[in-house]
Amino acid sequence: PVQKFKPSIRIFVQYILIPILLIYIIILYLYLFRIIIYNHIPSGWVCIPILIFSIVGILAYLLIYPIRLEAKHKKIQVYAKYFFYILLPLLSLYFVAIVQRILPYGITEDRYLVLVLGIWLVIISVYIIVSKKDNIVVIPVSLFLLLFISAIGPWGMFQLSVQNQVRRLEFLLKKNHLLVNNKLVSPSEKNNISEANANSIRSILNYLNK
Repeated sequence: PVQKFKPSIRIFVQYILIPILLIYIIILYLYLFRIIIYNHIPSGWVCIPILIFSIVGILAYLLIYPIRLEAKHKKIQVYAKYFFYILLPLLSLYFVAIVQRILPYGITEDRYLVLVLGIWLVIISVYIIVSKKDNIVVIPVSLFLLLFISAIGPWGMFQLSVQNQVRRLEFLLKKNHLLVNNKLVSPSEKNNISEANANSIRSILNYLNK
């Protein structure tokens, strides 16, 4: 109930979290505009700032949920109304960045998790924007179910990552004539393996070993 809402939570969100998020928004959107202007596709690192921004932003939304519609708290009202609209364009950048990592380097547990969390963020954002009854219980429950499903079965982050990396390794070995009739062979003098392929093979073996 609104009557039991602690003022300390409102003060924390209104005067600490929201200003921090505002600075974050400016930085991330400047980076997004820079990418559009210079037509430069981002590296995977940009996913982490957007993910942190999304988590902190949703946390702030959950904390102020009981008073989000109160007109006397104008900043909170504006934040609750527009946060998920602001988040969606950043998620487009998020997906471009993670796909740019997955396509050349394959799937690992970290990339799988980042991709799944991105899909969850899109679903939650659209739900909050579209739904007239934005029940916040959906947020933690859907996250728990998604992480649970992602941790088990052949589609889970562990098995799928290993299978993907094994397929990449097999492709690279065959491409460089190191796997013939499903048997490993020593590289010949005529068979020059490029540095990029050698690094990729070494990286996959290190990953599978770990």
